[in-house]
Amino acid sequence: MLMKSHSEEGITFYTNYSSRKGQEIADNPQVALLFYWQPLYLQVRIEGKAVKTDPKESEEYFHSRPKSNQLSAATSNQDEVVESMKVNR
Repeated sequence: MLMKSHSEEGITFYTNYSSRKGQEIADNPQVALLFYWQPLYLQVRIEGKAVKTDPKESEEYFHSRPKSNQLSAATSNQDEVVESMKVNR
């Protein structure tokens, strides 16, 4: 996950809706974020409910990414096991 912004309304992050994390959030929108600040050796935990951004905002973000990142995101299922990569024991 990549936090993109924050405001009084909340924290904005983007993930693929069909990814494992996206599906987990759809099933249970109660989420927690943990930020670690190295220089201070502190952790901050934020809890709340995840809601989808406006589809137009999601689309604008996707198209703002480099073309190579767009292609990678559109063609890869990062959370799925690749059959040819399974180790036979």
